[in-house]
Order: sequence, then structure tokens, then C-alpha cells
Amino acid sequence: MFSSTTKKLVAVFGVLGILTLATAGGCPPSSNEKQNAYSNDQGNAAINKWGNPKVINFTEYRLATDAISLRDEPNLVMNAYLQSLDGSLRCYGKVVGYGIPYGTQITPPFTSDNGNQNPVREPNALFMPETAAATWIRVIDPDTGKTQIDYVEPNLIVSPIERPCKPLDK
Repeated sequence: MFSSTTKKLVAVFGVLGILTLATAGGCPPSSNEKQNAYSNDQGNAAINKWGNPKVINFTEYRLATDAISLRDEPNLVMNAYLQSLDGSLRCYGKVVGYGIPYGTQITPPFTSDNGNQNPVREPNALFMPETAAATWIRVIDPDTGKTQIDYVEPNLIVSPIERPCKPLDK
């Protein structure tokens, strides 16, 4: 019926056909893949037209490093204020440092057993929360000079500058 050469050719072409079908079709791109491709195309078009920003002074980087360094000062005395509903400031008291967002952790916020999630430790060795409305602050007692830790949830302003404010009880 068919010669051995013909059978071999049919087998070879059959295997090649199957491999071609297996690799050629694949899955259609997902909507995320389409969006990423579009974003990359748009980003490249903008860069091609306008170029990249020419950052030479790194002012914002310097501001961030200064703020992180200042937060590490152990004897930094600041003033804390709460903002009342009418927008005025209420005197909270003298505090040490800038305060720590309530969700800050000294251990990674999650474990990664498959390598997909990698928490990033800040330069101060803490894991900072993405968002936080509450703050831990070390308040200085005006009578004794001793400090205590307070937990504060409302809008809080911590500043090295004394600002005009009303007492908390008024």
C-alpha cells in the first residue's frame, strides 16, 4: 500500500503539524495583557515625543532622605496638634519625634511561601503600612518632662514650629 518512505514522511509531517498547531494558537491575550501592551505603547510614544525628565538635582530624593534621617533623631522635640471640625488647631502637647503610623510593623506584614510576595523593609528597618489613619506618638508631660506613648486617631499635625492653637478642653 504505502512505502516505508511515505509512512515516514507522513509521520514527520504529522508531528510537525501537531507541533505547529500546539505552539501557533496558544491562548488569546488576556485583557490585562492587552492593557499592559497598550500602556507600554503609549508610554513609549510619549517618551519618543517628549523624552524623559531631566532630573539633575534630585531634590525630592534629598527631601525624603532628610525626613527619614530626622525621624531617627532620638531627642527631637516636636509639637502635636489636632485639627477640630471647624479647622482650627487644638494643642495636644510636646512630643518626641514625628510619630509612627499605627500599622507599622517590625516583622514582614505577610509570609511568602511561593516567592510571589516580597515585603520591602524601609531604611529605618520597619515595614510601613500602605495607609494608616492612626498614629503612635511619644508625648512629653509638661509638668514632669517624662514621656508616654499616646495613640491618636483624628487628624494630627506634628511640627517643630509652635502654632497658634486652642486648648483641647475649649
